[in-house]
Amino acid sequence: MVYIKSEDIYWAFKEGLAVVKDSTNDLFFPLDDVGSLIWDMIDGVNSVEDIATEIVSEFDIDEETAKEDLLVFINELMDYQLIRIVETEKSM
Repeated sequence: MVYIKSEDIYWAFKEGLAVVKDSTNDLFFPLDDVGSLIWDMIDGVNSVEDIATEIVSEFDIDEETAKEDLLVFINELMDYQLIRIVETEKSM
């Protein structure tokens, strides 16, 4: 599955960490180092597998746990409508 950031979302990186702002609801979401990596990779190109592989290579975590935690985080981002699913050849 491939995701992209929603259009009405603003974000910035400060000292390597992302802060996401939902302009519709005026909510801020400060992300930790793993969340910031995930946010950066949600670009409409990288798949869940691509992101999980990068998490495993950057942090001390096994692949199964990385993917499980990633899917939980993606579902939270979807619940807040910060990201959406995109249809690409890679996601089919």
